[in-house]
Amino acid sequence: MADRRFRPRSRGRDRDPLEGYLGGYGIVPEDTRRRPDDDAPRGRESREPDDRGADRPADPVRTAGRSRAAEPRPTAPSGFRAGAPHASRYPVSLPPSLHVSTWLRRRLRPLFVVVPVLAVLVPIATVVQLVDDDPDATTPSVAPAPDAEPDVETFPDLWEVAVADLTGIAGAELRGNVDGSFDDAGVLGAPGGWAVVAQDEESLEAELVGLDPASGETIWSRELSHVLCARHATPDGSLVCLEATDTDPGGLGTSWTAHLLDPATGDTTASTEIDGYLTSLYVHGDALVLLDQPGGGTDVVLQGYDAADLSPRWSVELGPEVSAEMLAGDRRIVSRGIGERGEAMLDRPRWRPVTDDVLSFGAGDRTAVLNVRAGELIIAPPCTRLSTDGATLWCNEPGAGIRAYATDGTELWADPHNRLAATSALDPDARVMPLVLDGSRRLLRYDLEAGATDSVLLDPGVAETFAGTLDPGGLVDGEHVLVRGEPDLHLLAPDRSHVVDQVATDVRPDGVLARDESLVVAGTDLVEVDPTTGGVEQQWRTPVHGTLEPVGDAVVVHGPEGLSRLDW
Repeated sequence: MADRRFRPRSRGRDRDPLEGYLGGYGIVPEDTRRRPDDDAPRGRESREPDDRGADRPADPVRTAGRSRAAEPRPTAPSGFRAGAPHASRYPVSLPPSLHVSTWLRRRLRPLFVVVPVLAVLVPIATVVQLVDDDPDATTPSVAPAPDAEPDVETFPDLWEVAVADLTGIAGAELRGNVDGSFDDAGVLGAPGGWAVVAQDEESLEAELVGLDPASGETIWSRELSHVLCARHATPDGSLVCLEATDTDPGGLGTSWTAHLLDPATGDTTASTEIDGYLTSLYVHGDALVLLDQPGGGTDVVLQGYDAADLSPRWSVELGPEVSAEMLAGDRRIVSRGIGERGEAMLDRPRWRPVTDDVLSFGAGDRTAVLNVRAGELIIAPPCTRLSTDGATLWCNEPGAGIRAYATDGTELWADPHNRLAATSALDPDARVMPLVLDGSRRLLRYDLEAGATDSVLLDPGVAETFAGTLDPGGLVDGEHVLVRGEPDLHLLAPDRSHVVDQVATDVRPDGVLARDESLVVAGTDLVEVDPTTGGVEQQWRTPVHGTLEPVGDAVVVHGPEGLSRLDW
């Protein structure tokens, strides 16, 4: 099933302002109407009135773009008069009553003015030129015009491939969020090969295409209807994909075949039939976890299967209270009917590994933490912006500050005065230590074990957008942390004790990734930064227009129109 909530758009040319929620998708909050300036080029002000009542000049295209046929057209040559166009704008038909000599005098009259003026200006210009040619003459120095900004080089890649070379499906694009979650993962990675999904968003016709990671060449392809695929391989290296075999009148899958696929050939090595409104899947250890909304309704059920042979293991119902808050969070981005009953789909569903046996699933304002080996729900608290180091879970309780939990569900502490910043990594499965903001949106030095404030570290500033005031956010890769404020980007020391410096770039960042001895900030372009000073060393464009994504030890850029493996 293709999840039409998140139609991917080309990323990397300024993300939407809700970075943790809107980044990479052309999505407008459901209570926000499309405004005329939404599509205006960045850095330019739309000149039309908007629906917020702002008094702006009208668009000259609309006010001046009248048809010539609507203008009054004179029947004979005439001079200027108020309200009439000039006759010279139209072909002149000479009336018989107008003598030719008179007509010529009128046409030559401007020369009587121009010729005397030229007689004065030409000698003056000659004198100026003679002075300029005099080597002893002095003239005011004029600064030379600045050189044009040099072209930004393209980041070196090992290969790139266009979607048109991967499939014959008309209008196909490479899909992001291939697993149905809110994370923009577009490449299925396995030791034996990669795969991507090329799909037409209107017809939902799809093709799963196997790629050689070394060359980018197509090694196999097969059609799979309404396909969903786990972004990780199973422990034995198989890919897992769901293919809808039956749909409801709304086009959503109600019966499925789950496939284990050989990544080298695309052949099915094991399969099983599953009924349900399945909307996402995730491989965690030796467990395959499926997300189901039975009957297309509001209940949320997590189903566990053995990742080796697809045999069923367990089923966990989250209950009506948890399910309701997963359907509609405080910052809900999109609402879409599902199934014949027209109920809503989950709000920004996301999977996050905690330990080898513990997995979290969050949507809206709730997060369920479960033991996938035992098939037991540990806790499902009101919880957003989950962060974990594998031993502790930190999250915001909507309207009640920060809470910390042990992985067995024990509450460790609560802080009602502060809250977690939106902190993300380009690898959605990476463990990310949280950043803490106070009530004034300042970044704090904070004791995460005790839940206590040390001091203020940084006031990064906030951004005002059509969606409201946006908190500062963190971009993380291991020990490297960039804090995105407004308008500056700040590099923190690895221990987060102090700010190293500002990163001087106008690229609006989506993420950061280490490369050799440097950091690469990904956004409009790729910017290489010295992690010890914050200095910008080089800037590149991406080979294809899209999202930077780590796949195992490799790094790719994927977008709707193509895929490139970078020379990382």
